[in-house]
Amino acid sequence: MSGTSIFIAVVMPFMLILIFNSIYKKEILRELPVAVYDCDRSELSRKLIRLIDASPSMEVIDSYSSLDMIERGFKDGKTEAVIYIPTDFERSIKRGKQSRVIVYKNSSNIITGNLILKDATTIVKTFSAGVLLNKFKKSSMSETIAYPLVNPVKIETSSLYNSNYSYLSYLPPGLIAFTFQIAIMLSTSLIINSEHSGGTFEDLLSVSHRDTNLIFAGKFLPYFTLYFFMSLIILFVIFPLYNIAVNGSYILLLVLLIIFIAVNVSTGLLISSLFNDQLFATELTIFINTPAFILSGYTFPVWAMPSFHKALAYSMPFTYYLEAFIKIIRAGAHPSDMTSELAALIFFAIITFAAAYIALKYRINKITSEQLK
Repeated sequence: MSGTSIFIAVVMPFMLILIFNSIYKKEILRELPVAVYDCDRSELSRKLIRLIDASPSMEVIDSYSSLDMIERGFKDGKTEAVIYIPTDFERSIKRGKQSRVIVYKNSSNIITGNLILKDATTIVKTFSAGVLLNKFKKSSMSETIAYPLVNPVKIETSSLYNSNYSYLSYLPPGLIAFTFQIAIMLSTSLIINSEHSGGTFEDLLSVSHRDTNLIFAGKFLPYFTLYFFMSLIILFVIFPLYNIAVNGSYILLLVLLIIFIAVNVSTGLLISSLFNDQLFATELTIFINTPAFILSGYTFPVWAMPSFHKALAYSMPFTYYLEAFIKIIRAGAHPSDMTSELAALIFFAIITFAAAYIALKYRINKITSEQLK
């Protein structure tokens, strides 16, 4: 077996297995970012906040002062949940009345949404029971009698962006985006090297008069146009067919798709220009794409991954695209809510476009030089 065959058959699979398994070495999610909206600002509300922050599953990263800030926090992707404590929290407890806490949670990711609700419920019940038992003890009531009378603080929940926990709303958008990327890169990774293996590259050079601009445009634009129209079919036929809602702007979504398609067509052209071996180009494309979905944060948050995987995730355009894509269709986000994602995608588009052009130009110049010898 050649070195290339060994790499494809043995090295690639083991590398992917190691990458996938090591992502989940922590086994469970820790320190999910949550914010608090404390309208009571009392001693008891502060104790509850400290208890939430001390839990292994949640970390209080911010304090909000309005409902608008709650919505903005979700759209920015900064928080997975917001704990709302009403103004009458301590007073109600001290008067022996049932109080309440509201958990606003992002249900776009069913896994994190359920974990936050489970742990928040446990924390609030434990806190409420402790406060009331202490009150009963002070009134000389025995713990045996007091314990059955303890009623936990009522916990209410408001699930945002997938309130019915539908797997149809959760999984297909990410899987469709991932499949779309693979299709683009696989087809474009064979554009140039197929000319080489088919013996038609010389004809291409002759017809184009060795004009790199003409060849690049002739290869880039047809595929870009094809996949743009395919994206329209996905948005306006596939999504409605399966009742996948788009809560944001279709115009913004199309702009995002244009940048995304440009990145992937350019990446495919780059691979095709660099490698003559079509099998290797195809396997390399699969190797690049296979971890993209796992590392995108769609099923397991990027911030919870080990440092190496986090760096790898943010070196992939798909991570930024999927974050922005989900923000638009689920949260109805605006450009101001995804400036970092859009900036990163534009950067990748410029880099991959330039790299693909340079690689193609190098191949043309190399063949020309060989012919002149």
